[in-house]
Amino acid sequence: SRRRRGRDVEIWSSLSEVRPSPRRGRRQRADAAKTNEPPNRSYVEDLSKTLDDVMACGRAISDRVDEQNERAPRLHDKVESLWEATRRTTRAAGRAAFGSGDDEAKMLGHVALRCPTTKRYLRCRGGDVGLSEEVDVLRATCRWELHEKRPHVMGLRSPTSRRWVGLTFSGGVACSSSSFGSWQELDLDLRPSRTGGPVRTPVVVLAANWGGGCYARFNPRDGAMEVDEPASDAMARSRARHFEVVDLDRTYEAPKLADEVLLPKGARTEKVDVTVL
Repeated sequence: SRRRRGRDVEIWSSLSEVRPSPRRGRRQRADAAKTNEPPNRSYVEDLSKTLDDVMACGRAISDRVDEQNERAPRLHDKVESLWEATRRTTRAAGRAAFGSGDDEAKMLGHVALRCPTTKRYLRCRGGDVGLSEEVDVLRATCRWELHEKRPHVMGLRSPTSRRWVGLTFSGGVACSSSSFGSWQELDLDLRPSRTGGPVRTPVVVLAANWGGGCYARFNPRDGAMEVDEPASDAMARSRARHFEVVDLDRTYEAPKLADEVLLPKGARTEKVDVTVL
C-alpha cells in the first residue's frame, strides 16, 4: 500500500544517514590515524639521522688513528736513530776532550745483566764471557761492577777475577784485561723504561768496527759473547740481544764465595750458638 511504501522509504533514508559510505569511512579512519600518530616520531627520525652522522665521524676518526698507528713505529725508529747518533757524537767529543787513555772511571754499582728471552745471565768464567748455563740462577760469577768513564762510555769488571771485559787482538770478547783502556770500553743504554719496567739495553763493544762499535751477540752453541752488527746501523739495535739491568746492591746480599748463588737481602740466615745448661 502507499502508506507502507512511504514508511519503508523513511526507514531507508534514516539508515543511510546513520551508516556512512565506504569512502567516507576510509577518510575518517585515515584522519583518526593521523591524529593518533605518536608525537615523538619526527624526533626519532631526526635522532636516526644524527646517529648516522656520528657513525660517519667515528669511522673517519678510526681511519685517522690507524694512520697514526702506522706512523708510530717509523717515528720510534727515527727517535732511536737520532739517539744513537747523539751518543756517538757525545763519545767522539769526549775522546777529543779527554783523550782515549786510562782516565779515572767512576763505579756506579753492582749489576747483573739478564736476557729476558733465554732467562740466562751474563757470566764470567775465567776469561770467558757469555750466557750462563743455568736458567734464572743468579750466581756470583754473574755479578758485575759497572763503571763509567765518560758519558756513554762504560765498563764491566768481574769482582771475582778483578778483570775487565773487552775486545781481544783476535777480534773476540774476553774478560782478561787488568786495566780499563779503550779496548774495554762498552756502552749500555741506562734510560728508564717508558712502561715503568726494568731497564733494557743492548751491549755495544765500542772498540770493534775500528772504533765505531758493534753490538754483542752470543754463540748459539756455547753462549760465548761475540761482536755482531755495527752500532751505526739504526735497524741493528732492534735485532741485537737486549738485557735487563738488575741492581744488585739494592736487592741482593754480597756473595762470600766465588760461585755461590746470590740470596735476596734478608734471606741469609745467621747461625746462633745455643748453650745447653
